[in-house]
Amino acid sequence: MSEPLLADVPPEAVALALELHQRGQIVAWAGLRGDQVEDRPDMILVVSGRPVAWTNGVHYARFPAAEADREIARATDLFRRAGVPALWRVTPASRPADLAERLQAHGWRYHDDLPFLAVEIDRIQRPSGRPDGLVIERAHDERSQAAWEHAMEHGFGMSKTESEGLFALARRFGTDPAGPWVRFAGLVGGEAMASSGLLLHGGVAGVYNVTTVIAARRRGVGTAMTLAAIDHAAGLGYRVAVLGTSPMARRLYEHLGFREIVREAEYIWAPGRER
Repeated sequence: MSEPLLADVPPEAVALALELHQRGQIVAWAGLRGDQVEDRPDMILVVSGRPVAWTNGVHYARFPAAEADREIARATDLFRRAGVPALWRVTPASRPADLAERLQAHGWRYHDDLPFLAVEIDRIQRPSGRPDGLVIERAHDERSQAAWEHAMEHGFGMSKTESEGLFALARRFGTDPAGPWVRFAGLVGGEAMASSGLLLHGGVAGVYNVTTVIAARRRGVGTAMTLAAIDHAAGLGYRVAVLGTSPMARRLYEHLGFREIVREAEYIWAPGRER
């Protein structure tokens, strides 16, 4: 790459900001749901009690090697007694260095890698124009919130259990345009076709919830929804945008100028499937 990832911001500073961002988001969401939370310097542990893996789990674990197996066993037992699946993310900063192997020995299974990308907002490479007929609205009332929910549910193919919990949480956050979770719906001919979201923690703008229904894909709608969230963040004074991406969406974000800053490995534990 001929140019640095971030011209004015050291990559290590962005990686730290991403951790602060995710910590803030995890604790805020868990607090609104009324989850059991352990927010410690050496990890965050959340038990929501819901049968959705990403609502339960362990993040940013940094254990001394001599204590790691005990901590893994204790966390696993909490999820076992709650009877829920859980997600454990292993990052380059996780400790001990063999944490992934230890997790697998305790019945956790590798699920996937999640790359996180970043870009300085004023260096985004913008396409010209916007898809014909696309109207983007910030979720600010019952109608626009419902449009965001429709696009999320149908774009991601969410289960009822997953969507009900997420949408109830979004409504608790409210619709403050400067709040910690700002949401956008994309409509074509008055029908909800796309969504995006903006989570504001740790001094960076996190772009989430980007999806389009099948009928609206490959028309630039996802790009437009991403830019709507980023432009809102820029208006609030944010300089750096971050996001996690699937392989399918990665090229879209790289065309905008996003580059990978860190990769997290996801491990899943589920009751009755430990071996």
